[in-house]
Amino acid sequence: MTGVTRQRARRHGFATALAALIFLAAQANPPFAAATQALAPAQAPATPSARRQPARMPRLPTVPIIGRRRYRALRHQVDEYVGATLVQHWNVPMARWVVPLCPLVAGLPKRLGEYFLGHISAAARNARAPIAGRKCRPNLYLIVTDRPNLLLRQLYARNRSLYQTSGNGQDLSGFLKSRQPIRVWYDIREGCAAGASVEHLDGMGAVGSDRPPACADFGRDMRLEYWTSRDITSAWVIVDRRRVRNATFEQLADYVTLAGLARIRLDASAVPVPTILSLFGPGTKPKGLTVWDQALLYAVYHTNRLHKLQTQEIENAVLQRILEQSSWHRQIPQPSR
Repeated sequence: MTGVTRQRARRHGFATALAALIFLAAQANPPFAAATQALAPAQAPATPSARRQPARMPRLPTVPIIGRRRYRALRHQVDEYVGATLVQHWNVPMARWVVPLCPLVAGLPKRLGEYFLGHISAAARNARAPIAGRKCRPNLYLIVTDRPNLLLRQLYARNRSLYQTSGNGQDLSGFLKSRQPIRVWYDIREGCAAGASVEHLDGMGAVGSDRPPACADFGRDMRLEYWTSRDITSAWVIVDRRRVRNATFEQLADYVTLAGLARIRLDASAVPVPTILSLFGPGTKPKGLTVWDQALLYAVYHTNRLHKLQTQEIENAVLQRILEQSSWHRQIPQPSR
């Protein structure tokens, strides 16, 4: 017998002796036997029903699969759509509704007016935009008229402060004389973000003045967030009845809904994606709000309005919403080879 063989025999004999000692100790001391069994992995007794039914795997969320080239094409389209649609100013927070909006329709029969109100309310709820109850003070005015310029001049002559010109970057003269089928005026209030304080420096930035307030918040990182906020307090959506005769009521209702819930560039009809904003431009006219339009409204109200990177956050949210749609493959343009 070689040395290696003798070492293996000694190890085997030691293991056999150790197993025998454990067995004898278990027979003499039942608690020790219970402890040794507890150290073994727990195993439930197999029942007939357990043997018949296999274990169910948890349901995982659906993940859209898309090629790299098509993803890049979609990403490019999203960037173009958001950049051409939303009104944005450099180093200024994006304006949106914060106070609950209360729409009012004038110039339409009652039944048709309720139809428009239903579209606006449904889109606001889907986007999680703030909306008031039944009894509220109107702040979103939808007016349908045959002579919009005359009506707006008369309203302005009665009340010179009807349209707030401070902080909205709009041209009041151009709004009053516009020849667009649908025009929108947004009243925007500038203030300090939550937690910030107004600094009065030589009379500048006083609340209620034409100059924006100078805000200070030493607990907020100004490199990442704005100290000021811009809230839409009211909006006027004017429809020229003579210039929208070729549009359906559904198209008009969804167009004014998108223009009323977000500060939109109404001249964004050339964006090469399906959007209701192309209603008065060349090409195919959508029947209503498209997947892109719904994703945009959702993104506007689901991103931080004080973040300086809100535009990028909106683009990411729009991209994700489009990918989640069942018909996303129909909305993505084919990349050129």
